[in-house]
Amino acid sequence: MIVSMLIVVSASAQLQFNDRGELKIVQFTDAHLRDDRPDQATLTLNRLKWIIDTEQPDVVIFTGDAVTDRRAAMSWRSLLDITARTETPFVVVLGNHDLEQDLTAEELAMLITSYPNTLNRAEDGTLDDLAIEVLSSNGERVAALLYCLDSQDYST
Repeated sequence: MIVSMLIVVSASAQLQFNDRGELKIVQFTDAHLRDDRPDQATLTLNRLKWIIDTEQPDVVIFTGDAVTDRRAAMSWRSLLDITARTETPFVVVLGNHDLEQDLTAEELAMLITSYPNTLNRAEDGTLDDLAIEVLSSNGERVAALLYCLDSQDYST
């Protein structure tokens, strides 16, 4: 049985509702970036860049199976460099295929948490489940929580 910690991420400097009470979230799932399909990877990365540039979200959430490349570090960097370029805060919740590549859970957590705009934490060396605080538009109180939970590989 795998027991994961739920870490509360204080987002006072990161996530806050705007003056209209809105928070824009862009979610990407199942990108399946692979270096043996460079045309598909380029198309996917260009679409992600376009969506982030167009939508200008407050946070990007990658929800599983982002990279299915046997040399995963390069593809992960290509993906996360998009958020770094725009300084958009991001969260990664792993999918069942993300840990089937050449990076261990610890190596992947280290890579993801090395980005300055990540909201991810790795208190025990692997990515933690998160409850991310979102402040009210005036910044005086926590108005919402975003739960980012990993159900683990092939969970029953």
